[in-house]
Amino acid sequence: MVEKVKESLLKLSDFKDQKGIKILGNFLLVLTVIFMGIVICIVTYFFIADFLHNH
Repeated sequence: MVEKVKESLLKLSDFKDQKGIKILGNFLLVLTVIFMGIVICIVTYFFIADFLHNH
């Protein structure tokens, strides 16, 4: 009986960890995408500003 409870608790904690890692991974992915978008916007903005300034 005790072993069964221990087993289910271990499975539960393992599942929680996996879910937490998955959520963290998705969060990091979203942050990376946002960061890349901002960087691309800034680079494009400066490129266009430079282009307009030189012509």
